[in-house]
Amino acid sequence: LTLFESGAIILHVAQRIAGLLPAEVNARARAIMWMFAALNTVEPPIVERSSAILLERDKPRHEARLPILDDRVRTRLGELSRRLGDADWLDGAFSAGDLMMVTVLRRLDGSGLLEAFPNLGAYIARAEARPAYQRAFAAQLATHIKALQDPTFLKDKAKVTAKLGPFPRDRVNPNGGSTALGHPFGATGARILSQAVKELAAMPAGTYAIVSICADG
Repeated sequence: LTLFESGAIILHVAQRIAGLLPAEVNARARAIMWMFAALNTVEPPIVERSSAILLERDKPRHEARLPILDDRVRTRLGELSRRLGDADWLDGAFSAGDLMMVTVLRRLDGSGLLEAFPNLGAYIARAEARPAYQRAFAAQLATHIKALQDPTFLKDKAKVTAKLGPFPRDRVNPNGGSTALGHPFGATGARILSQAVKELAAMPAGTYAIVSICADG
């Protein structure tokens, strides 16, 4: 079976793994509802905002448009915050709905928009503290380390260094590489490009960044 779209993949896994979808019919339907809400209601304004920052920073309209995009995100965060309230999870026990929602909310890391909604920040922290999350993170980290130690990867690195010369270590991945920053499979380009934008925002005007393709696979 080959699937694309993160929602379809999570739903497929959740239907086969105990603990991600409730057994009770109505609760199960609500958990799936929250998966759709994460992807179709909460994520679109977040993606629109991220795209504008990445692609329109040099456009005259950007400065005036960004507050509008921020307000759209805040509207969705406010609705979600009120729905969550003091509860640990969106609908009773943790479910695939929470898994999908937290994944979407983590896209706002570093934006400052979540600071006005402390219950959402705590919600994300609870999800990240779950043993299953920790195991998944550790497994992904181990996969990255293994890939980085693969002879093919090291051979490619040697070729690039031989052709372009040694890179100044203080200017290459100053805040860590893919393993340190988080390297989502299937979203490499977006992750490294958005990180480069964040790095440039804190640097003097006229500074350039070089973004390369992933060489692990």
